[in-house]
Amino acid sequence: MLKGKGKFYIGKIKDFKSTKSYIIGSFMKEKGFTDLQSTKIEVKWDTDYKAWERNKHYHKKILEINLITQGWVKVKINEKLYKISCGQFYIIYPYSVIEDLEADEDTELISIKIPSLPKDKHQI
Repeated sequence: MLKGKGKFYIGKIKDFKSTKSYIIGSFMKEKGFTDLQSTKIEVKWDTDYKAWERNKHYHKKILEINLITQGWVKVKINEKLYKISCGQFYIIYPYSVIEDLEADEDTELISIKIPSLPKDKHQI
């Protein structure tokens, strides 16, 4: 971080292990990243598919966008199974049910949630 007219941050995803790879969101202040706190959006650069939540769930208010940057993801959305590959993305609207998440070992994705509402995850 530099002082002066403009601020910026250059980092590595491993710098954000304590936030489960989220780099902006409403909970960032409690993890020591005050400048990256936002209730409007969450952004996650996920490189650890083994840590993903696999529980059947939905969101009531969150719009979730997942961009596959490496590998592939299999996910059941509203009881239909999809395989999404590198260069593709999927968007989950409120009340869509997500389950049976599986990914290639080398999978990476960028996940964007609008707004940032950590408690808007409802397990079924």
